[in-house]
Amino acid sequence: MPTTGMRQALAKLSAPESKFQIGAFADAAEAYEAILAELHREVVPADRAAAEACDPACIAHFVFGLNIFEQIYCTSCAATGEARPFSTLTFYATAATLVNYYRADRAPLDKLLAKALGEDVRSCPADKPCSKERTGRIKRFLSGCPPVFTIGLAWDSENPELSLSNDMLRLISDKI
Repeated sequence: MPTTGMRQALAKLSAPESKFQIGAFADAAEAYEAILAELHREVVPADRAAAEACDPACIAHFVFGLNIFEQIYCTSCAATGEARPFSTLTFYATAATLVNYYRADRAPLDKLLAKALGEDVRSCPADKPCSKERTGRIKRFLSGCPPVFTIGLAWDSENPELSLSNDMLRLISDKI
């Protein structure tokens, strides 16, 4: 597919934000998000938030929509915070973290994602937090699974080492 037509279409879609202008740099993840946002905007009225979920679901939310609940729990005193919902079309993870876990135990991607997400630490969620610092962990619950689960990889560098890129490709299976 010639890139000129795609660049012109993206520039037209994002004219108000001045992204994707001809000759300007924007990465593939930004282009992907812009396309999904436009599919969403076709259904959701302009006065509502761009990332707001729609009911009934637009094509973007129907195919890619992730409804996630996050809840902080304390590993020391077992206190739990209120489960907070959010919606997203892409789930992000850092490539380096996933690859480091992969190099250590060659686990499948879903297990690596769970392990990486378990590193997110917070303060105890109790009304009177226990004396232990940073004992809060986040539990994430996916409410239903979309037909297409999209993972966005965040890279630590614009030019990652070849071994990091190769290991990332190895850990991604065609069947999850």
